[in-house]
Amino acid sequence: MPIIDQYGHEIDRRTPIERRAEAERQEPVPANPIRHAAEQKVAFAQRSLDSYQNFVTHVGHGTDNANSYGGYGFYPITRLRIILDWAFRSSWVCRVACEAVAEDMTREGFDLGSEIDPDAAQILYAAFDQHYAIWDRLAETITWSRLYGGAGAYVMIDGQNPETPLRPETVGPHQFSGILPLDRWLVQPSLNELVTDKAATDFGKPKFYTTVGDTPLPGNTKIHHTRFLRFDGAKLPYYQRLSENMWDMSVLEPIWDRLLAFDMTTASTAQLVNRASLRTLAIEKWKDVVGTGGKLLEAQLQAIEWLRRMQVNEGMTVIDAADRLEYAQYTFAGLDAVLIQMVQQLAGALGIPLVRFFGQSPAGLNSTGESDWRNYYDMIRATQQRRLYTKVDFILDIVARSHGVKLPKGFTWAFNPLWQLQDAEKSSIANQITQTILTAYEAGVLPNAGIVLKELKQQAQKTNIWTNITEKDIEEAENAPPQVPGMPGAEGAGMPPSPPGPISPEGGNSPQGPTPTSFLPGGEPDASSGPVDAEAFMGPEGGGPDGNVRSFLPARGFLPRGRDERPQRRGHGKPIFHVYYNRDRDLPGRPIKFLGHDIVIEREKGEPRPEGSSQGAVMSAPYGYFPGTRANDGDALDCFLGDAEESNRVFVIDQINPDTKEFHQPKVFLGFRNADAVLDCFHKFYADGRGPQRFGGGKEFTPRDFAKWLDRFRIRAA
Repeated sequence: MPIIDQYGHEIDRRTPIERRAEAERQEPVPANPIRHAAEQKVAFAQRSLDSYQNFVTHVGHGTDNANSYGGYGFYPITRLRIILDWAFRSSWVCRVACEAVAEDMTREGFDLGSEIDPDAAQILYAAFDQHYAIWDRLAETITWSRLYGGAGAYVMIDGQNPETPLRPETVGPHQFSGILPLDRWLVQPSLNELVTDKAATDFGKPKFYTTVGDTPLPGNTKIHHTRFLRFDGAKLPYYQRLSENMWDMSVLEPIWDRLLAFDMTTASTAQLVNRASLRTLAIEKWKDVVGTGGKLLEAQLQAIEWLRRMQVNEGMTVIDAADRLEYAQYTFAGLDAVLIQMVQQLAGALGIPLVRFFGQSPAGLNSTGESDWRNYYDMIRATQQRRLYTKVDFILDIVARSHGVKLPKGFTWAFNPLWQLQDAEKSSIANQITQTILTAYEAGVLPNAGIVLKELKQQAQKTNIWTNITEKDIEEAENAPPQVPGMPGAEGAGMPPSPPGPISPEGGNSPQGPTPTSFLPGGEPDASSGPVDAEAFMGPEGGGPDGNVRSFLPARGFLPRGRDERPQRRGHGKPIFHVYYNRDRDLPGRPIKFLGHDIVIEREKGEPRPEGSSQGAVMSAPYGYFPGTRANDGDALDCFLGDAEESNRVFVIDQINPDTKEFHQPKVFLGFRNADAVLDCFHKFYADGRGPQRFGGGKEFTPRDFAKWLDRFRIRAA
């Protein structure tokens, strides 16, 4: 029922957009739009003096010549859905114009990289490629947007109201059902209710889309814009978009006249083939024969038929002496150039190279078409990033949540390139890049092996080489110590161990880099317990800015030896002690979980130890090892467990040979409150009373940093 104001006038309840769109539709179309536009231009040109004109010679625009009556007509083919349907079904050129870009934007899929678990990545790949055919649905949606000027993909989530905003965090297990392509004629946008959030990508566009009765969805299904991934066609000015119900136009509309001209030319050329060779038979008084008819006409027609039958390679032509037979042949010269010019106009207008649009090889000497392909693929790449990336990223997040896949923090992905390198090209590029990176590393330009692995991993997307490098490998390489022979962790850095070299007076093997710093009872640096980057953990002065690792060693003179008795560092070689392999099959133990670490108890508190360097000692604390590790002596990494499990302090002591002062192995102390308790336990471990002489220094870790340190002793699978 209309609403009447106080003056008795009916109130127009339409929005400004609806009123403007209606006004655009009601504008009268002249009977001859081209002539009408030309007359307007002539009238304007006669008032304009800003271009060259000669009215006597009729030179210049607006001087009553043929060009002055030319113009652009108004033929909104986008609004004529039936015409577009016929064109798409009948013309392969129209079909390729709509499908080529859509298929190329989606056909190679994406690369999820190595940050995500491989099994989880396979689930997502299968979801996009097979289970839901997401790439095919997106290609179909983009095709309809190019044909009709707009389309959208409805993201179907079971158990959720389509009128509500779609937030990925609300998607539960197995709720995602796929996406449904809907072209502009299958939905009605809410022109009176637009998106008002300025930060939204759909700002200013319809907030809801209501389906019509012909869709697979129930009629009048109201879909929130966040569930409708919208794709537009060729861009239109704002007021023209209002007349199209906030959609854009078909990519076929600007080239419609060129499409018709091309089809007309090709059809006309095909008809010329029937007239390529014409023969003319001149018969004297032929008109009289036709007019007389009867036996005379039949005889003449029979003669013509026999003449036609005898016109073969080995036949002869027999005609009356007064008759004349002539031949006319059409050469088709210049038609190919006309057709090429037309197809080039179409290809240029659509931005599709001839080799992709028409399957036509490039003309000219040394022309391979490679530059055309690269330019086209660059255009596709840019279109993917601007119009498709955010939509695919949104779907990927939803699919992952629906399948229980947790994406890593900061996870990114990339479209696979359309330009595919040959295997030989990949190998050559990978070799050059690898050699360059390793040369820079050897020259000291790159600070650590972690940067090397990052660089190698970065080029893996292009060459598919070095694809198995993981973020964990990079982290281990970054935290690995300088490569010192005889210490675990050098191999873990991702680089081969350096050969042994001479010992410098200051300590460390000069050719292979400095030895990680440690602090002995006398305050002197010595070989540490292996893979600890002391400068990173402890700082240049040994204290460390964060206090993650610090020395808990006694003061100078604690051990009964002088300065000259400091332990001697070995450049390389096997452990100097007899190794007792405390593996499960050799010595069964009690497996436990202590502070989050898997530990096997070899000797309980109060039990004597009948083997090793501590033979005969009674254990003052449970003694065991970390299974799956290997310390410097080739045995598993040893540990002692205190009774203060709530302690957040982890201690490591470097055990040395009491006679030769050579480094032997580290020993870990968990659950101890302070360094005094650690030293007491360490000394009691040796029944010969030489525990203090076996003390080669110590460190204290936080539990988190100790876990990183411990990980370097893990035995890696070959």
